[in-house]
Amino acid sequence: MKTLMKPVLSILWLAAAGLFLPAQAAACPGYDISIYQNGHTTYAPEDDLPGIVSISLVTNPAALPQSCRRLPVEISSRSGDIRNFISGRSRFTGVGSDAAKPFARVRERLVLTPAGRAELVANGRLDLEIVELPPGRFPTPGRYANFVDVWVDGIRQDRTELVLSVQAGVKLVGQSASGTGTIEFGELERGLRRSTRFFYQTNANMTITAKSDNGGYLVHEDGRSFGAVPYKVRVMGKRLDVSGNSRIRIVPTTNGPESGQLIVVLGKTSGLYTGDYRDVLTLSFSAF
Repeated sequence: MKTLMKPVLSILWLAAAGLFLPAQAAACPGYDISIYQNGHTTYAPEDDLPGIVSISLVTNPAALPQSCRRLPVEISSRSGDIRNFISGRSRFTGVGSDAAKPFARVRERLVLTPAGRAELVANGRLDLEIVELPPGRFPTPGRYANFVDVWVDGIRQDRTELVLSVQAGVKLVGQSASGTGTIEFGELERGLRRSTRFFYQTNANMTITAKSDNGGYLVHEDGRSFGAVPYKVRVMGKRLDVSGNSRIRIVPTTNGPESGQLIVVLGKTSGLYTGDYRDVLTLSFSAF
């Protein structure tokens, strides 16, 4: 009887032991990811704040087992660098900082960190700021694009086109950055000529208009009845009416900083009262 019970007891022991085996985590069945662009789609060179290009990764199915956190997720660009936006032969390259972000740069790809994968699996979505567009750059205007792919465990899941529209823009720079300047005439004389330079940067053709507060006259501090001196204006060698209704066209020679010259020539100065004569002349720049 004893020899017959031994295998029975052995079988019961194995069965009992099996009841206490830890449950196995559900295997990751794999999943699809779609990639979408959000954030900035335009870039204005004259803006003072950087633009941020962002993407969203969305999983399908949305609910995934925790074991899917182990699958590597990568983002690559057809241009070789996800920071490059291409328009024909023109290239606009942003910058990227990996600090405190859920991805790291490995060679030419963005690779989600374990924390980034955990957030993606837990929420079914992950928003990433991948490129910063620094202010004050003046690339050629136009439509720029960057095709990016997302990969899960070495398998490409989706491709999308990141689009960036670079606008025509102009900005006063250097000594003209404040937007104001002064021309001192000293003793007023007919035909007296004074000039000043202004500094600007643009990525397109532009127009300049001039608008005088006093209709093209330096007016006595106590009013026009005490005297007014007419003047004429030339901007970058071209005669410009100061009514604000006419304009000159300028074709830049570079996308870098350039300078122009404003020349003011006084007219008749006879019969003037002693005092200060002033006017405010506003030059307006418009890129197109």
